[in-house]
Amino acid sequence: MISVTKPPATVEALVVALEAEAAPNADSATTVGPAEDVTANRPAGLARGALAGLLAAGLALGVGEFVAGAVTGSTAPIVGVGNWVIDHVPPSVKTFAIRTFGTHDKQALIVGTTISLLVFASVVGAVATRRLRLGLAGVGVFGLVGILATLSRPTTDLVDALPSLLGALAAAGALLLLLRPAPSEARRAADPDTSPTPALLAGGLDRRRFLLTAGATAAIAATAGGVGRALQKRVSVVADRARLVLPKPRSAAKALPAGIDTATPGITPFITSNADFYRV
Repeated sequence: MISVTKPPATVEALVVALEAEAAPNADSATTVGPAEDVTANRPAGLARGALAGLLAAGLALGVGEFVAGAVTGSTAPIVGVGNWVIDHVPPSVKTFAIRTFGTHDKQALIVGTTISLLVFASVVGAVATRRLRLGLAGVGVFGLVGILATLSRPTTDLVDALPSLLGALAAAGALLLLLRPAPSEARRAADPDTSPTPALLAGGLDRRRFLLTAGATAAIAATAGGVGRALQKRVSVVADRARLVLPKPRSAAKALPAGIDTATPGITPFITSNADFYRV
């Protein structure tokens, strides 16, 4: 009983000591909390970065299509890269595409090239959420590939690289706008005592501004791409070829003598149907 009884001064000193000991722990808990939140939101931040990369790539392709249509003689980035891929794929891949897709083999290879570029763009956007400079460097590689692929053709000129160059610049600008921190987050970085804004996404992105910028980027990309395609039809022979109708022959061909086309297994038929005569 005697040991339990403490003088008031001793109790007050013990309380002061315990409070002083608990103060650092509270500061450390406050410091650890945001780090844990950043870790928890990291997958969401990477997903939004990948979306930003896809939108930036779409804008680059759309602007490239528009410039290719506005500047006569230039080549759209996806066409330039697709032509390079067609020229350098192994013969077995090219033969497989011809047998599988027939006259649409070139379109199939271009679609595959587009998918590969979009996958690369999503990775670039995800990386840009952590290191924006690396993301911009990836956009530079994106544009450089388009320029080099376009200029590798023997009949191209420097003007053909203009769509890839302007498309890459548009993509870089879009990536900066989509992934820049919110102003409140920048003030918070300068003054840690500033309270966080509840509408911020992972990485300090303003949710409302991100959605508005993403929607505007998608709309501009679609509009530029559509207008560019329409402009390119001015100098395209595809529409003229589709409207061409061959006249009927004045006299029908004579029937083949009997025994010429024996349909022997392993021997190429003497007559080839129009559907199989020209497949490339």
